[in-house]
Amino acid sequence: AVFATTLDALMLFDADQNFVEVNPAACELLGRTRDQFLQLRIRDVMQHPEDFPPLWQAFITTGRAEGEHMLVRADGVPCRVEYRSVANVLPGIHLAAVRDISARHAAQHEAHLLQQQLRDLTGRLHSLQEEERHRIAREVHDELGQLLTALKLDLAWSLRGLASGRL
Repeated sequence: AVFATTLDALMLFDADQNFVEVNPAACELLGRTRDQFLQLRIRDVMQHPEDFPPLWQAFITTGRAEGEHMLVRADGVPCRVEYRSVANVLPGIHLAAVRDISARHAAQHEAHLLQQQLRDLTGRLHSLQEEERHRIAREVHDELGQLLTALKLDLAWSLRGLASGRL
């Protein structure tokens, strides 16, 4: 009952890497019927079957395996999964629990892109603020320079007037 109702894909396979049993969640995950699964080997559902031999050897040697991998659904669409496998749950029969993490991976990727965009926008904001500071400084410098020049001219005019006795 647990095997049939768990939400994670459960797959039993033999020493020849043939599937011997799968639960409904496995069928749903990879878009295959139980009968279709039972005619496949593990490498038949892997996106990169060439990566499988060293993984299999490590699994057989240690009796356990876990990690992430890309599987391929029946329609050819890749699916990122995390898995945990245990060897010899029954003599010569191995178990893998597989969970689809495609949505989580896509969300993490999206979050990374958004963080990068936020960093870019923050950098642009700092650049704009610095440009605005320079613009304001130039305006203040120019206006202050004009005022000081006018004040100097007025002062010079006043001093000439005082010196000539007209003021």
